[in-house]
Amino acid sequence: MAISNVQVAYPGTRTENLVDLHHPSYLPKYIYEMTQGLLRPHRPKFSETVQPVTRQAQLSRQDYKNWNRFVGALGHQRPSPLTYYNSAGAFGLFELLSQMGINFSTILHLRGDMEFHNPDIKTKVGDLFTLHMHLEDVIEREGQCILVVSGTVRNDRDELIRSHRDYWFVRRCEQKYLDDCVYPKHFSAAPFKGMSKRVAELPKASGTGAEKRSFFLPPSAGHQFAKVSGDYNVIHTTTLGAKLCGQKRAFLQGYGSLNLCLHHINQTLSGDFKEFSMSFCKPVLLSQNLNLWIKDGSFELCDSEDHLLCFGSYTV
Repeated sequence: MAISNVQVAYPGTRTENLVDLHHPSYLPKYIYEMTQGLLRPHRPKFSETVQPVTRQAQLSRQDYKNWNRFVGALGHQRPSPLTYYNSAGAFGLFELLSQMGINFSTILHLRGDMEFHNPDIKTKVGDLFTLHMHLEDVIEREGQCILVVSGTVRNDRDELIRSHRDYWFVRRCEQKYLDDCVYPKHFSAAPFKGMSKRVAELPKASGTGAEKRSFFLPPSAGHQFAKVSGDYNVIHTTTLGAKLCGQKRAFLQGYGSLNLCLHHINQTLSGDFKEFSMSFCKPVLLSQNLNLWIKDGSFELCDSEDHLLCFGSYTV
């Protein structure tokens, strides 16, 4: 799962101002960008290289409080890595999609991969982080495609903290939009086939060493994670918004689900994460009990009846 090709800063990156999640102008700006993305004519364009983007985020005391409130951290628990880049990441993704002419309503997060670097570097209040993002590849599917978006997070001493690779499914991507694609198409769509029909395996292994950790996902979880990530999309924070998108109720952001799993798995470890990968099969609806099954570097997040919602792997 190594993401070695994104461990350097990208030449030609356009540097923008700090994204301040706590500034009064943040939410109006977020709503504006989201609305523009939803109203944008959907005409994907891959005929020329998408320019990399750079955003910055600064870690505040409130970020720590919001993070601990979201994961339900107690004083005696092992602290988990805080995804302090997310508010900047939202605006970075906004710009990448704008350059590609992709309407926000057509995208779905399929998988998130992370590599953790320099674990001895501890974060503190006031730290400034720079997120570089670029489109690494485009995976073709019949009438659809998957965007491979990679990035790095560096601190203000230019030390590499994390590498990321995210896979975004794009509906309504006809072949005419892909015929002149300049991206190498090195990645395969095979790992994503049949994900929504995948069945949980680890609950069956409960007698052979699989560990089960259960917790309740409160109705406020989407809004709590929005305070950490800056992702205030109404499908995650309101029942009405979710119903307009065909869901029973609001569902947790992809990285919200990932970070909850990361935090709970972290409580079972004695070392630091090196890699963490998570695939999203079905929406993780709020107001429900969840089971997290863990065994030998693999994990599955299920509902109370052990229907699979997400799965992944990690190394330490």
